[in-house]
Amino acid sequence: MSLRLTEQPDEALTMATLRVMEQGDRYGHINRLDWQAIWTDVHVKMPEEKQ
Repeated sequence: MSLRLTEQPDEALTMATLRVMEQGDRYGHINRLDWQAIWTDVHVKMPEEKQ
């Protein structure tokens, strides 16, 4: 899943995005001249994986 923000998000969207990102296993940042990106890999455990 991807989320592209083209303008400043409101507080609700910011908090929802941060809640998803805090579940991430890995994080990163890309900084280009004309855009920036932060990313995270989120591994969702299937019921049989949970212990």
